[in-house]
Amino acid sequence: MAMDEALTERKLTILKAIIQNYLETGEPVGSRTLSKYTDLKLSSATIRNEMADLEDLGYIFQPHTSAGRIPSDKGYRFYVDLLMEKKEQEISEREDALLEKTDKVEKVLQQAAKVLASNTNYATMVSTPVNSRNTLKFIQLSQVDEEQIVAVIVLGGNVIKNKIIEVGETLSNENLLKLNMLLNTTLNGLSIDQITLGLIARLKEQAGIHSEVIGHVLDAVAEIIHVDNDMEIYTSGATNIFKYPELSDKQSAQEIISAFEEKQQLADLVTEILNPQKKEHFIATRKGIPSMALATDEERHALIQQNPAYANIICRCEMVSEGEILDAIHRPLGATTTDGVKRRTRAGMGRCQSGFCNPRVVEILARELSVDESRIQKAQEGSYYVLPEEDGEDL
Repeated sequence: MAMDEALTERKLTILKAIIQNYLETGEPVGSRTLSKYTDLKLSSATIRNEMADLEDLGYIFQPHTSAGRIPSDKGYRFYVDLLMEKKEQEISEREDALLEKTDKVEKVLQQAAKVLASNTNYATMVSTPVNSRNTLKFIQLSQVDEEQIVAVIVLGGNVIKNKIIEVGETLSNENLLKLNMLLNTTLNGLSIDQITLGLIARLKEQAGIHSEVIGHVLDAVAEIIHVDNDMEIYTSGATNIFKYPELSDKQSAQEIISAFEEKQQLADLVTEILNPQKKEHFIATRKGIPSMALATDEERHALIQQNPAYANIICRCEMVSEGEILDAIHRPLGATTTDGVKRRTRAGMGRCQSGFCNPRVVEILARELSVDESRIQKAQEGSYYVLPEEDGEDL
C-alpha cells in the first residue's frame, strides 16, 4: 500500500484513533475525547492541529460546525487497506511457520528413529501418521508469482502439506481472500471421500470466473492426501541386530536387514497392523512361562506330573526349575544365552547373582541347542564363558 507522504506517524496514530472511536460510538470524535481516552499523550491543542491537517488531506471531515470529526470515504479506504496489509503480513508469517514445520516433521521422525535405536540398542522403525480417513482442517492460498499460487493444506492430526499450483493468471489479494473463505467454509472437517462431484460443482459455481482455480486446488488436495496415504517409514539401528545372538545367525540377520530395506513392505505391514481384522480363531492371551515360585501346591504338583523337569530346581535363590528354563529355550524366539534365560525366568537374579546356577544353565542350553558348552554366551556376540582354543592351547 502506497503511504501518503504527508501522513506522519503521529497523524497516522490520530487517524486510526478517530476511526476506531467513531466505529465504537457512532459519534463525531473531538480532540478532548482523543486526549482523554487514548494513549497519545498529546495536548488537546496539538491533536486539534493534527486533525486540521488530516481534514485538509481529506481523511476526515466535520459534519457540522462545532462538531467533532468523522472519517471520510478516503479515510475508511486507507484504514481498510492498512488492516489488509497487516493481515497479509500475519498470514505470510503463518505460512512461513507452517512450511518450516512441514520440513521439520520429517527431520524429527528421522531423529526419533536414531535416538530410539541408540538408547535401546534395537533396530527401530518410525512411521508417519496415517491419513486415509483424515479430514481437511485448513487451506491457505497465496500468490507466488504472476502465474503460480501455493496451497498450504492442513490435515487432521496437524499434518501440513504444500503444493505449488499453476493458475495462469494473477489473483488479487481480495480474490485470494474470497477463495480462501469459500474453500474453508465449505471443506472444513470433510474427508476426501465426502468431497463429491455435486459439492465440487457448487464450489466452482460460487467461484465464478475463478472456477478453474478451484478445480486446480481440489486436484492438489486429492493428490496430497493420496500421496500421504502411502506411509513413510524411517528406520535406524539395523546393525544392532548383530548384538543379539538369538538373531545373529547370518541368514536370519540378512533376512531381517533386507526386510528393513523394503520400506513399502514395512509400510504395508504397519498399515495392516493399524487396520487389523480379527482372526477366526484368535487367542487373546499368550501362554506365559509357569513359575514354580508363584504356583500353589496343587499347580506345582500338576506341572511336575506334566513334566518331571519342573521338580528339578536349578536356581535356588529364585526357585526357578529346569522345566521353566526348557520352556524359555523352546518357545518362539526362545533363549539362546544365559542372559536370555535370566530375562525370561529370573534364573540368576537372586542373592548369589548366578554363582550357583549359571554353570547348570550353560549345561542345559548346550544340551538343548545341541552345541558344545564352549559355544554358549552370556549375551552379545563374543561373550563366551569358555574361550576357544588356538594352536592347541587355551587362551
